[in-house]
Amino acid sequence: MNNVKESVLHKIKQGEVSMRPRWYFVLKSFLVLAGMCILGLWLIYLVSFIIFALVTSGVIIIPIFGIQGLIEFLFALPWLLIVIAILFVVLLEILVNRYSFGYRKPLLYTLFTIIGLTVIGTFLVSQSGIHDMAMQRSVERQLPIFGEMYKGYGIPPNERIHIGEIIVMNDKGFILDERIKGKLNIILNNQTQQPKGTIFNVGDHVIVFGPRQADEVQAFGVKYFLGKMFRPIEKFENKIFKEESEL
Repeated sequence: MNNVKESVLHKIKQGEVSMRPRWYFVLKSFLVLAGMCILGLWLIYLVSFIIFALVTSGVIIIPIFGIQGLIEFLFALPWLLIVIAILFVVLLEILVNRYSFGYRKPLLYTLFTIIGLTVIGTFLVSQSGIHDMAMQRSVERQLPIFGEMYKGYGIPPNERIHIGEIIVMNDKGFILDERIKGKLNIILNNQTQQPKGTIFNVGDHVIVFGPRQADEVQAFGVKYFLGKMFRPIEKFENKIFKEESEL
């Protein structure tokens, strides 16, 4: 211990080690802590937005339609946002382990702590309705910075996913009033996956998975599209998106 003390004192005297004032370390700790908080909030926002986009677009449901749905799900995932979220986790892990309370803690311990806090924060943000309000503002063209992101990821132009309301039943299936694409003829057959014993009726909100040719869709699967987060967008929103798609 004495040798270490003498070595340090010797280096100070030789000018090899410079003395730093206390405010330097306080400021450094504050900046690191502030960076962790900002990065953590951005991580929560990004993860909650990814979940919101997958739910709103119906992408999160399509894996239940078998191997074709699973393949489509993997292609439809917002991989760029997922990679950015992973980078945020890595950066946050580095900052936590450089700070005093994360120093010498097992890597998995701090990693699971970050993931756990992110999950809790994501749940709270999802329940707050922030993304719903932001989506509404983006539709009304009142969200200048993130507006295109919400419309681009929240309602992707996926030609195999169709969400809307049944307006007419017919012998082949039904006519769907799709929120963006207008009226589509949905063709059902013996291979179409749908809830057992279910008889669809006019007014039901459903998600249809299948390829589109003109205004006709051969349905691989049909499921109810229920719940607050799964609701189709309103009529006036439908009008706005149609206008934009025609430009």
